[in-house]
Amino acid sequence: MNRLSVAPFRGRAAFQSAPEPSPTLRLRLHVGLHRNRLDRDLASGGNPEAGLELAFRARQLANPCKRRQIADALTPERGLSWSRVQLP
Repeated sequence: MNRLSVAPFRGRAAFQSAPEPSPTLRLRLHVGLHRNRLDRDLASGGNPEAGLELAFRARQLANPCKRRQIADALTPERGLSWSRVQLP
């Protein structure tokens, strides 16, 4: 009877992907200049893996600090009422 060989469990670090390279200055500038269009593309269902610009902007928007900024901007004082927000 054959035995199944299993690699030892190395914790969560074993399942993390390789670190992504840091974005170039050119990419950061391009995303900064075109962030409104990129935001619209992502909001309309654009695939963040479709290009470097969309991927970088999606990472920026998913950053906890940026998410807090967005959430803080969606306050009643700024004209958004949670009763008007439609969830999918």
